Amino acid sequence: MGAMFKDNEVEPFQKRFWLLVAVIVLAAGVLVWRLYYLQIVEGARLAELSMENYVQSRILHAQRGRILDRNGKVLVDNHARLDVYLTPAFCKNVEKTLSLLEEFLNLRASRVDALRSAIKRARGLDRFLPLAVQQDISRKSLGLLKFHQEDLEGVDVIPTPHRRYRQGDFASHVLGSMNEIGAAELASLKARGLDYRQGDYIGRTGVERSFEKYLRGRDGEGRVVVDARGTPMPEKISRLLVPKPVRQEPLPGHDVQLTLDWKLQQAAEDALKSGSLAGAVVVMDPRNGDVLAMASNPSYDPNQLMGRNSSAYHRKLDENDRKPRLNRAIQSVYPPGSTYKAITALAGLETGVLSETSSAVCPGYVMYGNRPFHCHKESGHGPVMLRTALQVSCDVYFYRAGEVLTMDRMAAYAHKLGYGELTGIQLDHERAGIVPTPAIHKRIHGFYSRGFDLITAIGQGAVSATALQLAVSYSAIANGGTVYRPNIVRRVTAHDGKVVKEYPPVLWHEKIAKPENIRLVKEGLAAVVMEWGGTARRHVYLEGVPIAGKTGTAQVISKKIKTEELPWIHRDHALFVAFSPVENPEITVAVINEHGGHGGSDAGPIARAIIKRYWEEYKGYVEPPQPDRQTRAPNALPAAALHGPGDSHGD
Repeated sequence: MGAMFKDNEVEPFQKRFWLLVAVIVLAAGVLVWRLYYLQIVEGARLAELSMENYVQSRILHAQRGRILDRNGKVLVDNHARLDVYLTPAFCKNVEKTLSLLEEFLNLRASRVDALRSAIKRARGLDRFLPLAVQQDISRKSLGLLKFHQEDLEGVDVIPTPHRRYRQGDFASHVLGSMNEIGAAELASLKARGLDYRQGDYIGRTGVERSFEKYLRGRDGEGRVVVDARGTPMPEKISRLLVPKPVRQEPLPGHDVQLTLDWKLQQAAEDALKSGSLAGAVVVMDPRNGDVLAMASNPSYDPNQLMGRNSSAYHRKLDENDRKPRLNRAIQSVYPPGSTYKAITALAGLETGVLSETSSAVCPGYVMYGNRPFHCHKESGHGPVMLRTALQVSCDVYFYRAGEVLTMDRMAAYAHKLGYGELTGIQLDHERAGIVPTPAIHKRIHGFYSRGFDLITAIGQGAVSATALQLAVSYSAIANGGTVYRPNIVRRVTAHDGKVVKEYPPVLWHEKIAKPENIRLVKEGLAAVVMEWGGTARRHVYLEGVPIAGKTGTAQVISKKIKTEELPWIHRDHALFVAFSPVENPEITVAVINEHGGHGGSDAGPIARAIIKRYWEEYKGYVEPPQPDRQTRAPNALPAAALHGPGDSHGD
């Protein structure tokens, strides 16, 4: 049989056949390559993406490190509270969900707007990251959320550790406070490579701020199998879908151990609150610079600066004219008043302007040019030498000393003792105060007069200092001439007990004066408290307890009427600085009673209470019973005689 098709007729079909084969082979090759790419090259990533459709990431919040006192007493720790989170990927009807949350949680409109913006910004895998809605919800709110759970897409209530300040406002200015990070701040922190999230809290003041990097810890992550609405599924089903759930454990923050002694801190706060409307106390160990107590009045409760009622408490603090947030121990400066006379005396002795026998006659004032400079005792102290001048706080003696010393030489020794400079304590917003010089006076007042030398010598005029600086300087006098930088933290410790960082004593200045000169000043300061006529004898003396110190009454405004008739804001500041024992001292106390009156009567008793507590707690002191006026011995001196001349108000 002959061929059905001629060769020229078969050729077109052959070409089409091979073209079809080529297309099939190419398609098969592309399919094989795509399968290889999806399953081998991109398999892990795509599996992760598919898993995100039913596995939700949950933040495992790290426990923030504790803050303890020097003896290990816990002052700040954490406790669990219920927080509300929303996951954008599971929230299909955003406006409905936000409306319900606003109603059930009583959210502010600004908070709802912030959440709406955060949901819109969430892209890609970020949609599966929970957003903080409200922290520390009430039982009533919890009940509403549970009852309406079906309508709240992507909403979860999760137990979360929250900061707890165990004794409320105790040491609040030292411990510090926290609050939530704002949106703009969060962006800035992320730009710096810090892994904070929306809804995180951060240290704002005090140790919480200064030691944030140690206290914070590192959050972990857990994954939960959920349905399309974001509701967790039963554990059996979860195990089938994800046999080995991903979980990264959180890393707790480090503990920070302070130099504070909680017993002395409590004594300082009790004495300050009972004896002042506003003021500060600093208690130091003169042997190493450890701050044993730091109190500022009025204070605040850091617990109330967090959580659902924080806004109202913030407003309450901001509206208080006495500024409870202010740490008056380091952030307020005051004229040191007559407490500065010890620095003037030391400068005079070191430069040879004064000696143990240098004397002056005090008639109650001294004329300089055509202006009288008055002593606090109008009738005068008569002839006085250095020791007595400190004991009775004679202004005229120190006016004369300041006139010869000059401001520049006084400034040099003030700087050696820590005035006019930041001490470097590990707390925020410390102020340096002012040690005046002629150049500074020209800048402040536009001119300089030699009369400024006189008022600087008694701690008035432009000179200013913090309570901490007073404690630092008197600690140096107490210990024989070594100035330590004050220290508020002893060590940082990991959760396993390993020491991460220690803070040993730091020398600032050594051998600030000759031992003999320091001895002379200490004798005068001891006479202030321990001898009749001393300006603090009446209000500070403790039988059997050797105390040295100096009173100070710092004028706020020039006045010609009685202090009691002035508004509180214009009254004099009362100051007192002391150390005990006089030899080999163990404790220094600086007190500023803001607008409190006189140093001896209004600041001295506060220091006395703290020193007494120290001696009772650590030296077994028991105060002897005091005879009342009816049982006083026949040969005992009357009360007026006990205090002697110049002691009526305790300058």
